[in-house]
Amino acid sequence: MHRVISTASQRTSIRDAGTVTTRDGAVRCQQSGFTLIELMIVIAILAILMALAVPAYTTYVARAKVAECLSAAGSMKMSIGETAMGLPIGTFPADADQAGINPGAMVALEYCDAGLYANTGVLTLQVDEAAVGVAGTIEMVLVPTFAGTSSISWNCLPGGTSGEAMRYLPADCRM
Repeated sequence: MHRVISTASQRTSIRDAGTVTTRDGAVRCQQSGFTLIELMIVIAILAILMALAVPAYTTYVARAKVAECLSAAGSMKMSIGETAMGLPIGTFPADADQAGINPGAMVALEYCDAGLYANTGVLTLQVDEAAVGVAGTIEMVLVPTFAGTSSISWNCLPGGTSGEAMRYLPADCRM
């Protein structure tokens, strides 16, 4: 394809993209692409976005690991609740054996150090901070209360969680 462009100062014809032939036969190349400053601006914008995204992502990952301990305690809560329903109203199993739970099973999990049971029904979950990748102590205390005669509700408290590590606890435990 051959087009002729006429202007007041000179006549040129464009034979293919990027080259221009003037009337006197000289061939000039037209610049195409991005300038260095444009590329640097794009890289700067990407760097700013990464600086914002990486800390948010690492916090999200740590919170997910801590939440795994809480969800793993679900079977322990179920055992405590089922055993308590067979006891006189307002009493909980005397120990982990009577509750039918194995607190040592929490140690087998990747992010939980231990699940400790008290005779008041309180379940304490200790998180392995090194495995989660955070500094500070993370501990969740699950406190059961009887809601009527046939159900138990559980409240999650921060326990011995240190100040900076509070942000890694699930929302229900940050009271």
